[in-house]
Amino acid sequence: MSSESFELNVALEAPPAKVYDALTTERGVKGWWTQDCELGDKVGDKAVFRFGTMVDVMRIDALDPGREVRWHVLEQHNHLSDVMADNTEWVGTDIVFALTANEDGGTDLHFRHEGLTPDLACYQICNDGWNHFMKASLPGLLAEGIGRPFQAKASAEAS
Repeated sequence: MSSESFELNVALEAPPAKVYDALTTERGVKGWWTQDCELGDKVGDKAVFRFGTMVDVMRIDALDPGREVRWHVLEQHNHLSDVMADNTEWVGTDIVFALTANEDGGTDLHFRHEGLTPDLACYQICNDGWNHFMKASLPGLLAEGIGRPFQAKASAEAS
């Protein structure tokens, strides 16, 4: 298996400042990734992202307006123990959003999840998730104001 980290390149129809806002504010992240989160606003702050019973706690390591956002995963608690024995595979990995303005007035996003490699049990699930969020949800939010973030099912919250 490859030891290369997960990467995607996506052309977005929004200027870097708008993309940066979507990556660095609770309002933005709730619009494309998960509606249940708390996000600090400076380097060193924590960010907590919830996906139903899964929780990711990250440290914000870089905030370079219009250019880069970097999160370092400190903790992961997930509900996928029936799929994999180690449910903390993201701990110690880095999520990096590198933004470059393009000549069309949009942004070229180079997304990397450093440490998310094909030899991890969660790789295929994460691959599918990142492809959805980076290629469908974030672009939809930026272009049309309609993302497709994770939403806890109402029936699960009612029980």
